[in-house]
Amino acid sequence: MPTIISNDFDQNTGQGVIKFATDVSSVGERAFYYCTGLASIILGNSVTSIGKSAFNSCSSLTSVMIPNSVKSIGESAFEDCIGLTSVTIPNSVASIGDAAFFGCSGLTFVTICNSVTSIGIFAFNSCRSLTSITIPNSVTWIGYSAFEGCSQLSSISYTGTISQYNSITKGGRWNFNVPATVVHCTDGDTPI
Repeated sequence: MPTIISNDFDQNTGQGVIKFATDVSSVGERAFYYCTGLASIILGNSVTSIGKSAFNSCSSLTSVMIPNSVKSIGESAFEDCIGLTSVTIPNSVASIGDAAFFGCSGLTFVTICNSVTSIGIFAFNSCRSLTSITIPNSVTWIGYSAFEGCSQLSSISYTGTISQYNSITKGGRWNFNVPATVVHCTDGDTPI
């Protein structure tokens, strides 16, 4: 299947919406890096992977539709997309790459579906507008500094029990500078 490769998109002239062809299977590394005029992305159901830094620093990007066909979101894929306000990680994704949404300061709403088992290091670091997050009980690992600097993150929920939450491997500083002090589990609250 064809792939969109790095630097296919002219960052100086590109504007508006990018809609991928139905036969595109992956978005390559740095494919749309620093395309500051890119406002919206519609990925087709044939796309299975989003590469490293694919949309890094697309500062005008406000909307992205990630289809259920996507299995992996690469390292720094959406890093510094400061205009991005919401994202849904679909049921097909098993892991959220390192720094995938690092510095997305406008991100206010994130849905992580129940297929995700790992949240990479720095994954949501410095998402300063994020006020709440629900971590599914499929998650077994939260990386170092994953939510560090989410200075408005006052509510963290977990879709499993306190015992299940406590069994998650958590990297250091995963919740550093986060105002939430407890995690809301199905059987009660537990300290972070």
